[in-house]
Amino acid sequence: YLAFLCAMALAAHRMGDDDAHPNDFFLHFNKILGISAEGRPNGLENGAEEELWLAWERWLLQKGYLPTATKEKRYIDYAISQALIRQADRDSLWRYFNSMPSRNPLSEDEVILRLKSEAQRDSLRLTKHLKNLLRQEDERYESVLESIRELYETWLYTEPSERRNVSQTVVRSTLSAGLYRHSDFFSGEVRYLLFPRQPRHAKLTNAVVVRQGEQPLLEERSGWFEPLWNAPVTAQELNEGASYPIKQGGNYRRLNLPKRDFWLLTQDEEGTSVFATWYKRPELG
Repeated sequence: YLAFLCAMALAAHRMGDDDAHPNDFFLHFNKILGISAEGRPNGLENGAEEELWLAWERWLLQKGYLPTATKEKRYIDYAISQALIRQADRDSLWRYFNSMPSRNPLSEDEVILRLKSEAQRDSLRLTKHLKNLLRQEDERYESVLESIRELYETWLYTEPSERRNVSQTVVRSTLSAGLYRHSDFFSGEVRYLLFPRQPRHAKLTNAVVVRQGEQPLLEERSGWFEPLWNAPVTAQELNEGASYPIKQGGNYRRLNLPKRDFWLLTQDEEGTSVFATWYKRPELG
């Protein structure tokens, strides 16, 4: 039944910004299944899918995972809750990125601040759904920001001649790196290391980065590879940014360190004293 639920989530992902009626959802769902029908397909009684979503929830709980599919009023809400950033949202973000000045690209955090401002001003440049997500800093908020960062990085490292294409036609081929601050316990020497981020929808098992030799990409934790320990980041790399080849990375062919005016490092939430680009909000005061 998992493939069936995935098809429902994909239909929700394809819903437009103004698709609110259940018939709009089933228009996309029926196309995915190759069914020529309007509304619910024959044999799928109203609410029949709920038991499948509940079975999926039970399986996740048994495995120690947190289920996220929820229903507000309609049964299709289960599927809609799984489409956090829809294709219409991605397209509006891509157009927004294309409208920004091409010289001196902004950092991910600067872009997010601008998008939040657009949402507060009820800008017509973003979809209603996306504006609501940016205004409501609920339990989904960090996932929303992560999706925006990932799409912006894809846009940033797409050739300018290809950026006019809509977002779904672009295949991401780069990984991004932040910084990891390492302080030697005995000497007190501080080094800043490349800290590669893991892609969200792919698992790299044999990939290596070519930088002063070949360095394997090993998982440090969910979302991050281990720092590249063999050599610290140089002043030139920090000032100008850098790009390094990736071998055996499938679609991912380069690791990029973006050029920044400054870097914001925050302390590890897992209890260590490490400061790195964890992409969390710093505590003030």
